[in-house]
Amino acid sequence: KTFSYIDPRLAVKYQITSYLSAKASYTMMTQYIHKITNSFLEMPTDYWVPTTASLQPMRSHQWAAGLYTQFGKQWTASIEGYYKATKHLLQYSSWSGLQPPATSWENEVIDGKGVFYGIEADVSYHTQKIQLDAAYTLSWNKRKFDKFYDDWYYDKFDNRHKLNLTGRFKLSKKTEMFAAWTLHSGNKMTLPTQYVEFPSLPAIESADMKTFFFGNGDIMQRGFIYERPNNTTLPAYHRLDLGFNFYHTTKHGHQRIWNLSL
Repeated sequence: KTFSYIDPRLAVKYQITSYLSAKASYTMMTQYIHKITNSFLEMPTDYWVPTTASLQPMRSHQWAAGLYTQFGKQWTASIEGYYKATKHLLQYSSWSGLQPPATSWENEVIDGKGVFYGIEADVSYHTQKIQLDAAYTLSWNKRKFDKFYDDWYYDKFDNRHKLNLTGRFKLSKKTEMFAAWTLHSGNKMTLPTQYVEFPSLPAIESADMKTFFFGNGDIMQRGFIYERPNNTTLPAYHRLDLGFNFYHTTKHGHQRIWNLSL
């Protein structure tokens, strides 16, 4: 099957003063590969799959607007808001293994939609020897799959806060040191919020039931209740990188970079 789409883009800039400008944009995009992810595992089990005759390409509409300024020769700053709506996202329906069945994976996914919105702010300071950058994002990432859950819920990668700080300092023409710190809110995962104990019954096979056997042969069923998908936020993630770059130009004019980092 052949899919044909037009993806228009529009950008407008208004120069308020010599150091301040306003920008707005609209972007429509089509993506012909999909990422399918397990809805309850916090593990690297995501897969990229193609668009097929029975699956629509992903389509998105994004609106953005912001203010951009340069105060002085060394400083720049900006703040921007955005809203993005996407349809034809894919997610596993009921399959819960670690690796999708290669011959029938199309039968294990459902079609849904998503919205992404937030605010981004950044500031930079650059000189011949020093380069400092800071960026912060406040964002929301939601999904809706009617066959999976009847309301909107947060995506696995709904990281509310993101902060990035980087710095570079040239010690000489051939040596520089750098540092980078990244912090973001934890990913989401699904955990049961309640459970219900049923009286002794014959064995019932259910994905949401756990069977307990007692010494006298009785069987008790315990049903787990999930408030909504991705109802738990994992601890925040952060990392710090420190390092040095050593530049060397060979006699043939080629540049080599030695890197030492922690």
